[in-house]
Amino acid sequence: MKHHPWLVPLHRRLAVLFVCVCWVVFEVIVGQEEIWLWFALGITAYGAWDFLLSGKYRADPKAE
Repeated sequence: MKHHPWLVPLHRRLAVLFVCVCWVVFEVIVGQEEIWLWFALGITAYGAWDFLLSGKYRADPKAE
């Protein structure tokens, strides 16, 4: 599956991950239902993998 062109710049991917981490912190502090904490952690972990570790968003698209 191809990545979305809006997410190519690193600062946008980091901003999305920052929002996810803020959601996790919010759920830790005030969340009463544990399912939302696990949901937020899962989204954050998947985002970290997809945006930073998978190699989908390389600077040089011809390096694939």
